[in-house]
Amino acid sequence: MIFDYNFQFRPKYKLLFLKENHQLTDNFPNYNVNEINYEFDLVKFKEKLNELKKQLMFKFHLTKERQFISKYDWARNKTDEEIKKIMSFLHREQSVDYLRKRMIISNKIKEEIITELLLYSKWKYGKKLKSFERITLDDLGLAPYKFCS
Repeated sequence: MIFDYNFQFRPKYKLLFLKENHQLTDNFPNYNVNEINYEFDLVKFKEKLNELKKQLMFKFHLTKERQFISKYDWARNKTDEEIKKIMSFLHREQSVDYLRKRMIISNKIKEEIITELLLYSKWKYGKKLKSFERITLDDLGLAPYKFCS
């Protein structure tokens, strides 16, 4: 395999030469936590989710803005030119700094919601989540967003 790499791929893609005894794989320890917290507070979880939802509604009053920012918050780390290109494609006229700040706020709230949902699902389903069974939103007691297919 190393021979093929050195004489076929390396020259074509201008990569570094590998020695014959080069180790191709690395083994890393598994840092996943396999413990399940049985002290999960369902009432506190629901309150936290409602608080995060209120934050989202407060920060983004308009439904269209909330949907837009949430959909495109992945672009928060893009360059100004890339964000301008996205905005022109979508026919949006807003400052890049304003949009970036809004995208960062949206992403922060979204990450908190995802963290809470992961904690809930680990508590609810425990080690079942490690299996390859398909778990749907209905299994978690959730419904898909109306614009998701």
